[in-house]
Amino acid sequence: MKRILLSEPGTWYKWRFSAVNLRYLKLVFFQEKQPNKKDYITEVIELELYSSPDKKDYGGPTREPLPYASVLRSGIIRLAVDGEVKEGVVVQANDRRLRDATTEYRGIVELASDGEEKPGVAVQGNDKRLKIATELGHGLVRLSRSGEARPGLVVQSDDERLRSASTDHPGIVELALDGETRPGVVVQANDSRLRVATKKSIGLIQLADAGEVAVDKVVTGDDPRLRDATNTAKGIVQLASNGGEEPNTVVQGNDKRLKHASTELHGIVQLAHSGETKPGTVVQGNDKRLAKAGFQDAGIVLLANHGEAVPGKVVLADDPRLSDKRDPKPHTHPYAEKEHDFNSHTGLLKITGEAEASSKGFVPPQANDAVIYGKNTKVGTGVVGVSSGTGVSGFGDSVGVYGVSKGKFSKQSAGILGAGTTAPGGRFLSQSDFALVVDGKGIPEMELSGSGKAIYANGESLFEGNLRITKEGGEECIARYFRLDGKDVVTAGDLLVATEEPGVLGRSKHPYSTNVIGVCVTNAHVVFGKQEKAVEYVLVALLGITKMHVDASQVPIYPGDLLVSGLSSGHAVKADPTKLKPGMLVAKAIEACKRDKGNILCLLTFS
Repeated sequence: MKRILLSEPGTWYKWRFSAVNLRYLKLVFFQEKQPNKKDYITEVIELELYSSPDKKDYGGPTREPLPYASVLRSGIIRLAVDGEVKEGVVVQANDRRLRDATTEYRGIVELASDGEEKPGVAVQGNDKRLKIATELGHGLVRLSRSGEARPGLVVQSDDERLRSASTDHPGIVELALDGETRPGVVVQANDSRLRVATKKSIGLIQLADAGEVAVDKVVTGDDPRLRDATNTAKGIVQLASNGGEEPNTVVQGNDKRLKHASTELHGIVQLAHSGETKPGTVVQGNDKRLAKAGFQDAGIVLLANHGEAVPGKVVLADDPRLSDKRDPKPHTHPYAEKEHDFNSHTGLLKITGEAEASSKGFVPPQANDAVIYGKNTKVGTGVVGVSSGTGVSGFGDSVGVYGVSKGKFSKQSAGILGAGTTAPGGRFLSQSDFALVVDGKGIPEMELSGSGKAIYANGESLFEGNLRITKEGGEECIARYFRLDGKDVVTAGDLLVATEEPGVLGRSKHPYSTNVIGVCVTNAHVVFGKQEKAVEYVLVALLGITKMHVDASQVPIYPGDLLVSGLSSGHAVKADPTKLKPGMLVAKAIEACKRDKGNILCLLTFS
């Protein structure tokens, strides 16, 4: 039964409702925000429960009293048969489970024999394991002799290792003599090495005299090398005079060599007049030698007229001499027949040509895509290169070697296949960028679309160096798929806990729970285990940074706060440090949630 009743501050109320069977009574107070008030307190002064007959029942017939209960029929209760464990029945006083327990028969418990370790039995007060422990016999523990270091023994309070330490004999530690550097000894507070250091005697350090450059000495604050530098006296540095070129001096900001340069006066440089070729001067941007070149007036160069052969002039790109055909020169060459055996060639084969087209998309290259085009109409190889060094070499301003495959078997076909016997199947490097880029999204400029998948590695992998995983969004976590309790419906950000069924998780429902496993997420940077696509499986973040449902209705949450499971299902709340126990801590807040419920970024720290 659920009833919602309204009340006002400082007012007594009486509510009346029909008689019902109650297992418990729950009072929930909803506090309304009041103007100009910061704190709200709900307090129950007195609660009285009583029953009375309803008016409409006054004149009715008197009901007979309830019958006595037995093992065969119910009265106010139903009695249980001896040893019966049926739900809803009451155990009788003569039940065998309530008799006195012995080592032979069970009562409420079953007693263990002396020294017995059987599970489910209770240890008796006269058990030998509860006797006082000695150095010779076990009790709850076994005592060790003085100085004994055997495992499984307990150190006694009179053990020599617990006595006060001195320089003559060790206790918990062994004290060092003044200045002693032997390993395993502890320096005492009156050791000379801990005293205040001076220029004459060593303490933790030894002070250097003014200007001293000795090794292992510390410069004091009044050392002349730390004073302000001038033109005549050194400080940390020595300043140079205006225009001074003395070695080991520092140029000042007002030095004449740092002023703006001109054609008459030096600055950092001296500017040259237009056309001047004097050594040591810098050409200005308006120098006539930098003007545009012409046929009569020189710039950086002087242009030659068409066909002109004057020394010192530059030929134009449209000069006829760069395009007119030349008369053929007589020569002799044993040309081969148009069709001949390719094995008749010896030596090097060099071919130069022009091919404007370039291969794009998942289609075979065309004959005009390359200077050399090899096509095999059988299942063999189109182009083969064999060498004791490099078999096939490719160089290009864009792509060195381009391979495309339309094979139907994803793990057997490949655009480029590399295999080695004792060496790796492939090696990649780059002078200025990543040695290998695997783009699962595709290369649009080459009309190549991707599936979204980048790397599939089957076998042992080794990474030497840093490994960085990046992804858009603030969630960076490691996760695994778990099966979800069929009674729960979860969303991303819910806290999930272990259930009684192994490997099955459910939403957290209890505050300060110690069986929290992780947080439900939609995706993760790293996923362990097999990918499960069934609806009863969810991805659960186990480590890292992720969004989490939090409840700040009672206490606001700020960055750095410790979080535990709360009363609200699937939500975390700010932890009370006095209530924390091992296994309760869930996460640390990275973002704030000052009121109500929210979804904030958190660092998972299960402990």
